[in-house]
Amino acid sequence: MLSAFFESEFDCAWRNRTQEHREHLAAAGVTFESMLRAGDLSVTRIATTGRLYMPAPDGFPAVILAIWSPAAPSIYTAVENPVILDLIALRLDQPETWWRRIGEPGLVLGSDNLDVAHTEGWPISLHRTPLDWLRAGCRGACLLDHCEAQWAAERFAEDEAALRAWWGTAA
Repeated sequence: MLSAFFESEFDCAWRNRTQEHREHLAAAGVTFESMLRAGDLSVTRIATTGRLYMPAPDGFPAVILAIWSPAAPSIYTAVENPVILDLIALRLDQPETWWRRIGEPGLVLGSDNLDVAHTEGWPISLHRTPLDWLRAGCRGACLLDHCEAQWAAERFAEDEAALRAWWGTAA
């Protein structure tokens, strides 16, 4: 199963994380609480091809974040049978770009938050990048590909202010 593969790869990358990495994350606005809410973060060297990445000992360093279902296991959230659906890699100095391990379409960081907001009719913050989502304490959601962007446009079609906020345009 892919989840076991992802868990093994994530665990290997987690073992690479040092105090220096944690300090870089903190300097980028990622709190220890956010790391825990995200199901922790790891670090490894990667090589990229298009929107995908692979671990590569001679590649560049990247933060690795798991996309969990139904939610990330943490001290804040009790989750039965969590699975990793995909991994994403990002660089703190280039937050607008991130890469996926297999490119599974339609995945969302904070999908559990999105589901609750949709079910309850509550507003939700949508973050442009995974780093923005981490900086926000893993509250709200981050849509990871164009499928989600299309969904956001349809969901907010009747709420111009929300749609403009999502796309980051002036009101």
